[in-house]
Amino acid sequence: MGSGELIKRFQRFRHDYLDTPEGREHQQNQLREQKEVQDIYGNLRARQQSGEDVTDDVLKRLLPYADNKGNRERGNHISTWPCITKDIRSWFEGAKWKTSTEWPEVATWLLDISEAGQMQDWKRWDGLANQPIRKGFACGFITPIVHCLNPALPIINSKVATTYKSIAHELGVDSEISLVLAEYPQSQQTLLSLMKQLEPLGIHGLLEWDIYCHWNIAKKLGGKDVVPLPASPPKLLEQPKLPQPKEESIQELCQELKEAQNDTSNPSRFEKAVAAAFCALGFQAEHIGGPGDTDVMAHARLGDESFSLVIDAKTCQPSGVKSNINYAPVKNHQEQHAADYVIVVAQGFAQGNTIKFAENQGVGLLERAFHNSESSQR
Repeated sequence: MGSGELIKRFQRFRHDYLDTPEGREHQQNQLREQKEVQDIYGNLRARQQSGEDVTDDVLKRLLPYADNKGNRERGNHISTWPCITKDIRSWFEGAKWKTSTEWPEVATWLLDISEAGQMQDWKRWDGLANQPIRKGFACGFITPIVHCLNPALPIINSKVATTYKSIAHELGVDSEISLVLAEYPQSQQTLLSLMKQLEPLGIHGLLEWDIYCHWNIAKKLGGKDVVPLPASPPKLLEQPKLPQPKEESIQELCQELKEAQNDTSNPSRFEKAVAAAFCALGFQAEHIGGPGDTDVMAHARLGDESFSLVIDAKTCQPSGVKSNINYAPVKNHQEQHAADYVIVVAQGFAQGNTIKFAENQGVGLLERAFHNSESSQR
């Protein structure tokens, strides 16, 4: 595409969104949230230093929550950069990232790492980002707080990472930015370097960039196989009925799944087939693939009952099953994408430790859904 086409795209963004009443409201919401979070943080820090237990308020009022009925009723902080759709305690405890007794330590850690980011004390940040209590928190949770406390620092979440990758490629820049919290100091520098190149092309400042990332993903203009995601999911009963796939297309998809699950020389084939299957089931699914990231990301848009999945697709021989699975990478993908659940899809799984370790890690195993065998399914 090159810089010329990027200029046209940025002009379209400005005309179709940024300079409209909706775009101007988006900008005002960003500025409002900056001031709001600064006040919230200052109040929480002062109360903590006076000896008060601020655990509940840190979790509710500092972290970025999606605008849905449940979060509003719980008194959670509704954010322009939402990352959390439900009660964070039950989510993190269910994912095996936290125990019920760790939340006071989590609250202190959240205040500390937010302060380190605000001060750009990257040595302190590195120590905090590598503490065990960090488990479960990636850039999408923390960088909205840091940005509000220090607007010169960028937010890095999945929308930003996807958009950055697309634009960097068009400009001939061979780099990506990470959602891993410990890598934020380098990632923010990388992003700010790109911002200098975008200034003469029509993106002026971090706020415009962040709004562009939102618009870019919502309008399906960047990344690969990105499914448009509504800013505010509709309620379940208000959702229009999805068109039903034709029977022959479902049969073709099932056949492709049966064949692709055994195509060990081409694992991306099975990944794409699994993404297509989840789309057929009503999910908004995206095939990602590649080293260091999840195979498939899927969203179920069900209003207050919405949830997301990271999915790892494993090929194996026709008569084989998967064993000795390393669950650490898929749990990392769950963390990076702030997904509610993680599942591994394969023709079958060995018993014993394969199942036990999955249960211990909070990983779901989906097997034999496309298996040709007449044996019973588990």
